[in-house]
Amino acid sequence: MDQKDYQKLVEKYKHYRSNNATALLITILLTVMSLSFIFFSSKTSGALWFILQLALGVTILQWFFLLHDLGHDHFFSKTPMNIVAGHFSSLFCILPFFPWKYIHRTHHLWTGWKDKDPTMTIIIPRQVPEWKKTVVNLCWKFWIPLFTLSFSFANFWNVKKLNRMFPQHKMKNLFSILWPTLVHLSLIFIFGLANYLHAFGLGLFIFLVLCDPLLLSQHSSIPQNLAHGEKVAAFQFREQDQYTRSLKFPLWMSKYIFLGFNNHIVHHLIPTMPGYYLAEINLENANDEAWLDWLKKAKSINGFELLLSEDLNLK
Repeated sequence: MDQKDYQKLVEKYKHYRSNNATALLITILLTVMSLSFIFFSSKTSGALWFILQLALGVTILQWFFLLHDLGHDHFFSKTPMNIVAGHFSSLFCILPFFPWKYIHRTHHLWTGWKDKDPTMTIIIPRQVPEWKKTVVNLCWKFWIPLFTLSFSFANFWNVKKLNRMFPQHKMKNLFSILWPTLVHLSLIFIFGLANYLHAFGLGLFIFLVLCDPLLLSQHSSIPQNLAHGEKVAAFQFREQDQYTRSLKFPLWMSKYIFLGFNNHIVHHLIPTMPGYYLAEINLENANDEAWLDWLKKAKSINGFELLLSEDLNLK
């Protein structure tokens, strides 16, 4: 996007700022729904249990959307409020808040440079053993959530990488990693592993299954650059629309299910805008795709090509 159009865009939506009432309402609703699904799942079985776990999986996905916004410090208007809510969100999607915050902000800085963006380095096109290709292809074909898990452990649970990248935040990152770990281990100790999995396990798995194609849709198979160790300039926000993709859903789904998370191009253009406004913005871009069209296309090729093909992923 050129500078003139970008300035018009920012000016048009400059009033879309943090709204504490909206943020609190979303947080309360998600809390009530999630705890209800967990409680009633623990008391039932069969078809009703499956429906409750399916609903729980969707709400865990929504907690991830909140964590994403909270990491930008713009879901609520004050940083302490975002930090507290971020750590509460992390209990549901089991994703450490501070590591997410710092890694994700670095991603926004280096979007477009595949070997400088910490979220992209694990999928730089390269030669890999055939058995790894087979595993990647099978997981993508049969909806086994390998990618979200590997992405998470390679970045947000990777203490060595976090300490190297953010030495000034060692204790914050460690706290965020220990917090959901100790809470969930305590729940397992109190209620037993079988009861814990009955109430929460399938919902968490459904969240991971849903997360895989959603996360891969945002940057995979969009040609990016390699710096090869050279000193390069970061792309400005207005230039990042060429390196990301938005999925188009019906407005009600974008607003109430995805909480604007699917409008990823606008998020990269104006990363300070809270997600609860994104569904309202219809910005035509060549990288917009109807969600079902993208899913069919992505599933028609193997996972290795989708993630690591030079033709699809490098300029």
